Amino acid sequence: MEWTVQPKGYAPLEHIHLNQEKIFHVKSGELKILINKEEYIIKAGENITVPKGIRHIASNNKEEVLIAAWSINPAWIITNLCSDLRALQMIVSLIKKEA
Repeated sequence: MEWTVQPKGYAPLEHIHLNQEKIFHVKSGELKILINKEEYIIKAGENITVPKGIRHIASNNKEEVLIAAWSINPAWIITNLCSDLRALQMIVSLIKKEA
């Protein structure tokens, strides 16, 4: 799926995919991604894979539009989507407790 992110834009929440890895490919611009709180900078033409079950959040830390593609492997099925949503709810709950 193609993902276009405006300057300083980001994914809304740190999240986990319990059953899938997520692969990002940067087409133009630069992707900043935190994987388990470790920062990576991915430039045009580069890829990064987030293993299943690992917290991550991605953003555009540049003053230009970021165009990236991402995919989930294996592809989502409805039962996996539901478990991912439950995991996201747990993360939101933890974040609220930490605040």
